[in-house]
Amino acid sequence: MLSHEFADTLNKMICEDYTKRFQNAKEALQALTRNQLTPPPAPLIPWKLILGTISGIIIIIGVVMAVMSILPKSNDQLIADGKAKSGH
Repeated sequence: MLSHEFADTLNKMICEDYTKRFQNAKEALQALTRNQLTPPPAPLIPWKLILGTISGIIIIIGVVMAVMSILPKSNDQLIADGKAKSGH
């Protein structure tokens, strides 16, 4: 998208009536450099999104660890712990 000022400068450069055009290249260049926009600032890091994502991951890991500690151990783990296997 062109800025309004840049569009005006281009229109003046190509105007059908030559008397309304820039008189020379230096004048046109000055108009172009005067209309230059500063580049937009770099987007800010969405800290809330990053912190929310990290918090969510930590909560999920905590829930998985809690569920794993609540679930009964497998038979192989019971034997490794030195306990008798149930059901045999």
